[in-house]
Amino acid sequence: MSLLWLLLVLLEVIVVVFTLIDVFTRHLGAGKTAAWTLLVVILPLAGAALYWIVRPTPPAEVEQARLARSELRRETERRPFG
Repeated sequence: MSLLWLLLVLLEVIVVVFTLIDVFTRHLGAGKTAAWTLLVVILPLAGAALYWIVRPTPPAEVEQARLARSELRRETERRPFG
């Protein structure tokens, strides 16, 4: 197996693992969690890509990102030269 194929397989494994971790930590319900898990296990790249495209972002996560950006902006305004 060439180095390129090894890296592609490693990338696929990483994507699948992170997808499954996200599926299980989002508490989607038993049916949805089982369906996404089966889809990702049976069709690893297509299932993971579909999950990340369809995955809804909860409002709390959007608000948390907005607050983090505004805090970063305030820090950079307070220290303009690093």
